[in-house]
Amino acid sequence: MNSRRGSGSSPLDLVLYGRQDCSLCDVMAEAVLAAAGDAVRLVRVDIDEDPALVAKWSDDVPVLCLGDEVVSRHFLDAGRLRRLLGASP
Repeated sequence: MNSRRGSGSSPLDLVLYGRQDCSLCDVMAEAVLAAAGDAVRLVRVDIDEDPALVAKWSDDVPVLCLGDEVVSRHFLDAGRLRRLLGASP
């Protein structure tokens, strides 16, 4: 999977799996936007809306994914995110 963002490219979709009223989810969302800015479009998904997502991520939220790749669980690894986006760490 080519997850790097070239210059002039449209923002990449990052998916943040979480729950309503999850303070760690809110913290991660803010950290993602601070680290990546307009290089990404953050899509938040409430796992409680889908039993399959609850089964998969129940104990791990928040989980940040780029495509099928898990970028971070619980807390953002900003350096890893920047590397995946093709920016300098």
